[in-house]
Amino acid sequence: MQNTIKNLTSQHTRQLNNWTQSVSDYILQRRAQTKHAYNQNGSNPTVAELNSADDETVFQALLIALGQELEAGHTIIELTEYIKVEEDINLQGSHWQNQILIKILQPWQGIVALPNTDAVTANKIDDIIANKNEKQDSADTSVQDFINFCFDSQTDLLLAASNINKNNKKLLIERKQLAQRLASIIKELSLLQFANFLASHALFSPNQAFKHTENQSLAYQAPIVFKLNQNNNKLVFWLHRSWFAERSIIKNIARINHQTPQKLSIDDYLSPTLNDGQKLAIATANQHAFSIITGGPGTGKTYTVAQLVMALHQAHIKQNRQDASKQTLSLALAAPTGKAAQRMQESLQSAISAAGLNIQLKDAKTIHRLLGIGVTGKPRYHANNPLNEDIIIVDEASMLGVELASYLLDAVKSGARLILLGDAYQLAAVDAGSVLADLCQLTKLKDNHQTLHESKRFNDESGVGKLAKKINENASPNKFNALLDLFDNQDSLAFYALDNSQLTGKNITFIEQQYSQYFAQSKILLDEINNEHLTDAQLMQKAGALLNTFNKFRILTAGHQGYLGDDELNARLETTHKNQLRLPLSSSSWYHARPIMISKNNYHQSLYNGDIGLCLKVGNEFKLYFEHKSALVPVNMLNESDLSTAYAMTIHKSQGSEFDHVAIMLDKAGERLLSQELIYTAVTRAKQKVSIFSNQQALQVAITTPTIRQTGLGMTE
Repeated sequence: MQNTIKNLTSQHTRQLNNWTQSVSDYILQRRAQTKHAYNQNGSNPTVAELNSADDETVFQALLIALGQELEAGHTIIELTEYIKVEEDINLQGSHWQNQILIKILQPWQGIVALPNTDAVTANKIDDIIANKNEKQDSADTSVQDFINFCFDSQTDLLLAASNINKNNKKLLIERKQLAQRLASIIKELSLLQFANFLASHALFSPNQAFKHTENQSLAYQAPIVFKLNQNNNKLVFWLHRSWFAERSIIKNIARINHQTPQKLSIDDYLSPTLNDGQKLAIATANQHAFSIITGGPGTGKTYTVAQLVMALHQAHIKQNRQDASKQTLSLALAAPTGKAAQRMQESLQSAISAAGLNIQLKDAKTIHRLLGIGVTGKPRYHANNPLNEDIIIVDEASMLGVELASYLLDAVKSGARLILLGDAYQLAAVDAGSVLADLCQLTKLKDNHQTLHESKRFNDESGVGKLAKKINENASPNKFNALLDLFDNQDSLAFYALDNSQLTGKNITFIEQQYSQYFAQSKILLDEINNEHLTDAQLMQKAGALLNTFNKFRILTAGHQGYLGDDELNARLETTHKNQLRLPLSSSSWYHARPIMISKNNYHQSLYNGDIGLCLKVGNEFKLYFEHKSALVPVNMLNESDLSTAYAMTIHKSQGSEFDHVAIMLDKAGERLLSQELIYTAVTRAKQKVSIFSNQQALQVAITTPTIRQTGLGMTE
């Protein structure tokens, strides 16, 4: 019984301190202190309206629920009425009241499996589980049982007997009481009646699609925005900030797209090596001020844009040869991370140099740096102070959250081109929203979007290509078995089934063998540094060769924690490497050939989040080698808290990288992180070979759990 319902982990406990709890308390407190501020346009709302307990209960519940959804990557909450399927009594979904109550009671979901339960409580849990198994005709049964259990007085005894800390116990009780108050308010209401209730209170703003005349002056000013669609019985909620960001994105795309750019004759300047898909993408970007180019790894997104930039540059010069003031076509390169920005610049500059053109690109920047977003979080460049560039190219656009995308689009001047590059199948942004994937689904932008399919990293018939394609297929009863068959029939693919998510000695030996060439080569370099007088140029060359060897293989993990997290694996490999180098015991974290990854942008050193470097012992000093730096960087120039050891790295950190062979680690500790997009991103980092270490359940969860983010980007007006 105790394993049937998910246990409350310490990590889950930490998440109970939701920031929206404090925010809602603060807003309600300030509201009570400044009642006069709600006297709109000379009206005189009653004291009952201003101090409505029902109003404040609903507001606090919705704000907490929206905050939880925002942290999970969603920008909206969508409530739906129970919908009948044909004439059958079976119903789809859940009563809308339960849909919101379950979000308020979310922290309680682990409590029902805690130890030290008395006989009455244990029997009650068993009854709930039995009901869940028996009553399969209603999708709402288990949800209703859970809510009833939380509202039962026995839960207070259960909570008192648990080892949860005092503050979290207090919060859980407050959530229960809030849910009970909310249930008493909404239990008899329809969605339409609930929408009418919201529209009568100043803490909620109806969207334009549902706006009451008497509240016109309050529209878009309240903390929560809502929209009722009576056609499909849906009521949607946004935090005002998320609603404004999504609405701003759509508005600015329309503004940019409305300004038809000067179409240049570029065909004569395009490389004959372009395939048909790349030619179509270039034509789209030439015709539209706003364009999206998507494609999987190795499909040539950056190469395509390089060809476009060169062609536009040459055509622009030719067309404006009589006007010296128009000879320069200003270009900005940006990406969500410094590493991705640097990589894009290198690729573009390499293509331009190979073509023999004298075009010197500006330094690529993070989007934050491009927009001048500092510690205040507010951008220097915006609608009233737009960016001056004629073309803005943003790589790795799948990593864009709604707020950053909103700031970016707002700062693009009318008449400029904005080109988004990315892979819509990759992991969505760490921040809320899935902007690239959402925009690719909008019908009104279908002419602005081109997808590249032909991959040069691996073809569809290679083992890696087949695996990537299989992962992206819709879930079916046979999907997991088909995946296992693929592993059995492809030499480039290997699946190592684990018990209890722990590596066996054989597994560990296999992983260490993948780094054996790197370990041996690092020992040779250490001897050469100690015994030979290497010039700076020779040292840089040998360090580059060592880094190339290191980058042939990489371990990718779902998260940091657990037996298969990158923390544990890095510690294990660090010990192995030190032993092979026969290094003396030391309290220092620095040692020769330690691979490190930068985790925070350092603009003074031109080092960016995601950069990989190698530590070299030169004399009595430790210095770092980075392939894009012309000299070694002393380790004392960096803050060690801004970097980490990098034999293993999380899949999120690997985005944009490529290796010959990747070993993917999936375990129960990272179960909440597992998704189809996560495993796809990991697999497509490999050019030749993929090895997966996982228990079968974790792998099955990963390939059959697409990331579904509830967003309102297609609903805004």
